[in-house]
Amino acid sequence: MKDPRAFRVPTIGRNMSTSTVSTSEAAIVFAPQEGLVKLPEQPYRREMCLNGRWQFQSVALPEGWVARQGIAPELCEVDQGGWESTQIKIPSPWNVNVFAKSDGPDNRTYPSYPAEWEEVEMAWMQREFVVPEDWAGQKLFVHFEAVCGFAEVYVNDQKVGEHFDLFLPFDCDVTEQIKVGETNTLRVGVRSPRMFEDATSCGHRPFPGGSMWAQEIAGIWQDVYLHAFSPVRVSDVFVKPLVSKGQLELEIEVTNDTDKQVNVTIDGLVKAWLNLADDSRETGAAPNWALGDDALSFDQASVSVEANATVSITVETAVKDELLFWTPDTPNLYALLLDVQIDDKLADRKYERFGWREWTIEGNKHLLNGKPYELKGDSWHCLGVTQMTRRYPWAWYTAIKEANGNAARPHAQIYPRFFMEVADEMGIAILSETANWASDGGPKFDTEVYWERSAEHLRGLVKRDRNHASVYGWSTCNENRPVIVHVMRQADLLPRQIKEWYRWAEIVRELDPTRPWITGDGEEDGEGAFSATVGHYGDDNMMSKWADCGKPWGIGEHSMAYYGTPSQVSKFNGLRAYESMQGRMEGLAVEVYDLIRMQRKRDASYVSVFNLAWYSLQPLPLGMDDTSHAPTLEDGVHFADYVENKPGYQPERLGPYSATLNPGYDPNLPLFKPWPMWEAIRDANADGGPAESQWKNAPEPAALPEYPDVEMKPVEVLSNGESSLNSELNMLGITPVEVGMGHHLIIDGQSTPETNLAAARVRIILEEGGTVFVWSPIPEALDTINKILPTPMELTNREATSFLTHESSSTLGQLTHADVYFCEVQKDSAMKHGIAGDFAERGKVLISACNTDWPRWNKVSETIKASSVLRSEHEAKESGHVLVELESGKGKIVACSLCNITSTEQGTSVLRTIFTNIGIKSDQSKILAEGSAFDTNGRLRRAIVAGGFGGATMRAASQGEWVPETSIRPVDKMPAGEHTWFKSKTDQLGVFDFNTMGMKGKDDFPVAYVSFWIWSPRPLDDLLAEPDMPQLDLMLSVDNSYMLWLNGEKISEEIREARPVRGEFCIEALQLKTGWNHFLVKVIESHDEWGLSASLKTSDQAFLDKLKSSLEGPQES
Repeated sequence: MKDPRAFRVPTIGRNMSTSTVSTSEAAIVFAPQEGLVKLPEQPYRREMCLNGRWQFQSVALPEGWVARQGIAPELCEVDQGGWESTQIKIPSPWNVNVFAKSDGPDNRTYPSYPAEWEEVEMAWMQREFVVPEDWAGQKLFVHFEAVCGFAEVYVNDQKVGEHFDLFLPFDCDVTEQIKVGETNTLRVGVRSPRMFEDATSCGHRPFPGGSMWAQEIAGIWQDVYLHAFSPVRVSDVFVKPLVSKGQLELEIEVTNDTDKQVNVTIDGLVKAWLNLADDSRETGAAPNWALGDDALSFDQASVSVEANATVSITVETAVKDELLFWTPDTPNLYALLLDVQIDDKLADRKYERFGWREWTIEGNKHLLNGKPYELKGDSWHCLGVTQMTRRYPWAWYTAIKEANGNAARPHAQIYPRFFMEVADEMGIAILSETANWASDGGPKFDTEVYWERSAEHLRGLVKRDRNHASVYGWSTCNENRPVIVHVMRQADLLPRQIKEWYRWAEIVRELDPTRPWITGDGEEDGEGAFSATVGHYGDDNMMSKWADCGKPWGIGEHSMAYYGTPSQVSKFNGLRAYESMQGRMEGLAVEVYDLIRMQRKRDASYVSVFNLAWYSLQPLPLGMDDTSHAPTLEDGVHFADYVENKPGYQPERLGPYSATLNPGYDPNLPLFKPWPMWEAIRDANADGGPAESQWKNAPEPAALPEYPDVEMKPVEVLSNGESSLNSELNMLGITPVEVGMGHHLIIDGQSTPETNLAAARVRIILEEGGTVFVWSPIPEALDTINKILPTPMELTNREATSFLTHESSSTLGQLTHADVYFCEVQKDSAMKHGIAGDFAERGKVLISACNTDWPRWNKVSETIKASSVLRSEHEAKESGHVLVELESGKGKIVACSLCNITSTEQGTSVLRTIFTNIGIKSDQSKILAEGSAFDTNGRLRRAIVAGGFGGATMRAASQGEWVPETSIRPVDKMPAGEHTWFKSKTDQLGVFDFNTMGMKGKDDFPVAYVSFWIWSPRPLDDLLAEPDMPQLDLMLSVDNSYMLWLNGEKISEEIREARPVRGEFCIEALQLKTGWNHFLVKVIESHDEWGLSASLKTSDQAFLDKLKSSLEGPQES
């Protein structure tokens, strides 16, 4: 063959485009990216990038269409006069700005897009292009790298193809439709994946849907090209580096799209691939390479190809020492050039890059080039536009390498191919993963179409990525089994999943016999289907089990970094975890160091915690100098001068906190800003074993102060009686004495009497060494309060649910941050006003609001929480002092602006402790309980009941709605039509007997309602909140039929016309929300007996002990 010239690709990055960053002095391209046809292939292969401004037309959903029924609406025909004035910039989803829209990351990357596009579910997009005349006679294809949704493709009004996979590339043959030398029209209709969801049984996605990104977006989200290829060409090549055999093998497909048989010869040459990129963050990610010297060649192969057919041939050549190994430490790459000749004329050239390396498995060892190799990796979800550039994997892999890592798992979907390309070049071992992500309970495991689409999806992934040197294995799915067994709790689905695991493994082995690592992340070894064991979130015993499995093993996800609340993290560093994100991350640093240490001690082949990219690094305020306010559209990094027909994304803007990595966007910020967790990962990943680290051991807890016991003395109250103070004192067990008889004084800060007596009593109490306690002051009463106090106070507007203790004081005693951290036990704000002014300045601040707003972290979506909680620390807020003590005379004044906390045991305990420390007796034997619905054994004993309704038939009784069943929140003595809600309790057998309550009227099918509440300390409705979620079931025994609503949503019913026997029912896996949850049971009698009994059942007795119940719901604040 003719020796190709030495190819050199110019740097794409700095000063190559007018697309510059307005907030940065450096002129950078957001996405320095090549096309798919590389320079060595030209001019035998031609490419036209069709990215750019396209016309856009939204399509309304048909009237009456019902979502999630498994039947998608059809796209109506395009209206050529209905194109919108705003054009869409391809590639980008049309609803891109809605992704993770919140008070967290600012993902408004295309501000020019109308807000209405965020609600669009179907749309047409169209553009025109001219095909050069010298492309005549070539085979023409429109190529899409990825479309999120069901795509229908038209060229010059003729349908040329359709496709439904959210992540994989596809081609449409447009040879017959294209008019060479003329203007052509490309039109694409897309229906959002959500249009195809089916929630009529378990799950709702009958397709591999990935995680956060693809579940929110729709449209053409990767590049579009027009390709012109020779009718006779190499249509595919699989490069198989068989290092152990000293052999390089090629599987080549040759396609003949002519009407005649052809005889071709194929010459193969391998040349060194030289990476000329530097390591600067501005240009290091840009493609910059050249071809070096010849390394080896293949003997010429000849093949005859029938007309309109494809044939496969295998060629091979021996390799001695001509090729250098690819490893993460030495990422040597080579270029394969295949020349196709017909009658000694060069018709086609195919370029493919590869690495000389081989992964094998021997027993429980995973080997690279014949030697055991420890992979230390990271994984992360796709979070949108900030990751749609080579700059992102370059920065991510840099952070991994600086943390002594060498591997990554682009998680929960098929990532753009440049993630693998950059890994090839930098030396990062990649576990390529499908979009079969089950962690949210979404996959529709009970439908055949799901399994067929999953198999095709896996085939597409393997064929796309199998030539990448960086790919060491295949992850077929993520957490399918845990979701089937522990979330859906449908064990009958597991046999089919096991069967599919074996099928998936066979698909991989068929398409890629060179990589034995085949796994399902979090599936262990898939009941023997997989060649390695990969677990998630295992404790010491589970890690020992996995290590003894006889196969290579690893952990794909570990640590509580993504879900751990301050109270959970405090087990590692005590009270420090409550103080700030820095404190929390210090605790996680202790945890992850130990987890990695344990994995490495047990010789894990793949070591990781979840995760480095997002949780161990701080979200960065890109383009925002003043972080004391919420981001506006003026903040951020702005790009200008859009360039047509250019590969890659060209966003208009990157918003603050949308990324943890900064590969040149904002020159005023570092590449990344690590939390202590990253430092711990770095230290634990050190070569040769975990290194010494400040995070190796948990800190010793500080000793709490000791105070002598205080004599209890009487307290009086000054109040107009127009607030909740008296009831709250009753809940605390505090019984005031008459005014003038007390040693201490409580002033009602919400209803303060303006009398001379009040001021006099304050003076007397202080002169006699007592304490004046100002209870929950509000602005409306502040003037009156300041008239009776010797030192005036001011109030700020501030809300919070978690607090920090400060100076030592006998009033505070041994209360700590943990005691005043209320946000996991209540949703309502525990303060509405902070104490300020002279009083706070002269006094001693004992408790103040935490600067970190923990509800913006706890149980919040992964796409939002890290940025949201950090913003809460940055953004300005008013003073949050809630407990301030001021010495006055011989006594002291204590002002407390805590509120809404007596509805929880933790809150009442804090207040009782403070009052006890002051010397005000809290007699728990006199506490007036609000009334629990369940007893300590989980049996329903009391409820709010209404009855006497009914119908002439069972249908009339079940369909009749005598109270607002989805919205009613009953309280004692509330009217219920002609009847009244009232408190009731069960008989000695635990049954609400409605007959003995006198509810039965003249109707044949009488109806009664039973209402009660359950408070949960954690969500059971958010599958992503944290692993190891307990199951809570409700056991019902009913005469005879029932309907059950939870938080206004009907979750169960059993309507029985003629069954005199009492029915026993188990409502499994109650989807409780954090906080109070309302239950309403409708009980219908069809025979003489008419009653209800209920109890709770759980897999976790400790969780049951934490539940609270009530007859009536929480009071509106």
